[in-house]
Amino acid sequence: MPLPAPPAHETLARHPRRADLSWILEEALAYSQSHADSNAWDQPFGMALTHIGELQPIVFLGKSTTRGQVEYVEAQLYSLRPVLRACARGTIVTVHADGAPTFTALRIQLEHADGPPLDAYHPLDPPGPGWIEPGSPTIFPRTGR
Repeated sequence: MPLPAPPAHETLARHPRRADLSWILEEALAYSQSHADSNAWDQPFGMALTHIGELQPIVFLGKSTTRGQVEYVEAQLYSLRPVLRACARGTIVTVHADGAPTFTALRIQLEHADGPPLDAYHPLDPPGPGWIEPGSPTIFPRTGR
């Protein structure tokens, strides 16, 4: 299943750490695309960008069931926080837009240790233009900064 082109990047372009988040978003999209034709295309995954610039995928290694996969990826990323500069979590979601038909999308949640979180959405079924919007912190909780 081919992914659409990257979403409008206005929100990302204004992010204080846009270079890191752009890179991790591109890598997450490439990772998802590389699994588009496999049985693992819909499994949650993560991307960890370390302080020394290494990027590594985080995948669920258990049985082929969706139960616990998101939590596993989040726990792995959370445990890496001391060495993380940024991270991404990719999941397939159903989007319910006001007044519009429901659709399936790849959501990539982007977080940076030094900036606000963002969510990137890439519609898959039906394909369409994507977008990026403010997200919620999970790996790097915000405490008054």
